[in-house]
Amino acid sequence: RLRRRRVRSHPSSVYHRTMHAPASSPWETIVDLIDESGVSDAEFSASIGVPVAVLRAEERPPLDAALCERLAAVLGPNVEFWHARERSYRAAMARESEAT
Repeated sequence: RLRRRRVRSHPSSVYHRTMHAPASSPWETIVDLIDESGVSDAEFSASIGVPVAVLRAEERPPLDAALCERLAAVLGPNVEFWHARERSYRAAMARESEAT
């Protein structure tokens, strides 16, 4: 099991940086935190139960409830943080889609 590691940026600070970026995927937040932690993609993907290829893929699946729970356990800060990231991203994508 992957131990929670200290990263230079707390997920909430990454959250504030990415929430203001246009249509920033929650996966971008995840990748930022992985990069800052020094954990390998393979070790991290195993800890949250997703294939390694998903982490840096161009198209990634939405964060479901189970994945949000695993992310909170591994990265912090809590499940609601990850649900909020996903909701914000999907809402931004819907607004972009309506505008075009």
